[in-house]
Amino acid sequence: MSEDDNQVPSALVAVGTKALAVRSETLIKRGLALANSLSQLESGLGTDKLPQRPPKVSDEEARKILERMKKTNRPYEMAHVNHGVALENKGDLDGAIAEFRAALRMNPSLAEAHYNLGVALSKKGDRDGAIGEFRTAIRSQPDHATAHYALGFALHERTGGDLKEAIAAYRTAIHLQPDYWKAYLRLGVAFYQEGDVDGAIAEYLIAIRFDPDDALAHFLLGLALYGKGNLDGAIEEFNTAIRLKPDQADPHHRLGVALADKGDADGAVAEYREALRLNPNLAETHYNLSVALGNKCDWEGVIAECHEAMRLNPNLAEAHCGLGAGLAQKGDWDGAVAEYREALRLNPNLAVAHSNLGVALARKGDWDGAMAECREAVRLNPNNDGAHYFLGLALELKGRLREALQEYRTAHELNPQNPDYRTAYERFMKKTH
Repeated sequence: MSEDDNQVPSALVAVGTKALAVRSETLIKRGLALANSLSQLESGLGTDKLPQRPPKVSDEEARKILERMKKTNRPYEMAHVNHGVALENKGDLDGAIAEFRAALRMNPSLAEAHYNLGVALSKKGDRDGAIGEFRTAIRSQPDHATAHYALGFALHERTGGDLKEAIAAYRTAIHLQPDYWKAYLRLGVAFYQEGDVDGAIAEYLIAIRFDPDDALAHFLLGLALYGKGNLDGAIEEFNTAIRLKPDQADPHHRLGVALADKGDADGAVAEYREALRLNPNLAETHYNLSVALGNKCDWEGVIAECHEAMRLNPNLAEAHCGLGAGLAQKGDWDGAVAEYREALRLNPNLAVAHSNLGVALARKGDWDGAMAECREAVRLNPNNDGAHYFLGLALELKGRLREALQEYRTAHELNPQNPDYRTAYERFMKKTH
């Protein structure tokens, strides 16, 4: 090559930016951490966390029933349970707990009181207490399907919970009540977390068969199909979830990711913008929008969205990396280097930040630094075709031709459709033979 040490081929800059858009996958493609976020999704997408028994009555009705029962000689522990449920529905968890415990003082083996006490304790954040009450309810009434489901739910939600025991509880609930669609749904989530995506899909499909209008079931099925690489199926399920619950941001966000993978940058931008209209405080969605805008060469938009993502989450390494790419496109190489280094301070294993830093250092004439960063990118992700290509350019410009040829070959083999890789490899083959 004829470029001097302070020049870098334009292809290096272009592919560096493209590689960012394609390869900043750590954040945008990871599945939900379902154990931590499912409760929020259930609240938004309309699935009750734990069903209450018996059917809801008003506080006034329940109180009147309780007063009437107290005037008779008949047992009235269920009146305490009904009153507790009514108080719980009003948000008076302490009052509800007191009523359930009053019922249990009258009848310590009353399964409904133990179950509803467990529900109230769960809402108070006392997972261990809730689990104990659900277990007691099951001992008192082994065929209490809802208590088995609730036990599985509490085990599932508890930090460091036992997935296998939760799965067993869900299975028991289904055995006792074969149409218990929420148990199928939760069982699918547990399978998903265990890495059994096919098993999760099977359970979600059963849940949907029992309740075709549950938005959460369609959303979770979309996530699982996405995990299997079935983009069309995922897009269909996300769209169904949106049709059923159009006011929730997360399905729009995930639909945007799937559309981006399909190459529909305009569709992805539209979905990310809709997600942000519904919830402007989603740092990851602002970052994803920046990636989609980068694919459309809207660098001002990239910079703006990365800044907003960083405002919402200053520790979001990918946003710093994206901002670096936007600044590089604007010719601010010092700024780009600073952002890439900050991304790597936050996440030293972010391969794309290493490769993009390599590009920026090359542009500033630091070829040794560029090679070091690209080598680290390749070490972290041997299938990073862009890093191999960048490393080849750096090696070529340093006169290490045999090594450069190997890197060009690897980049081309990893992504034979990329015209820059093919051109570099073919040009270099002619040059060296």
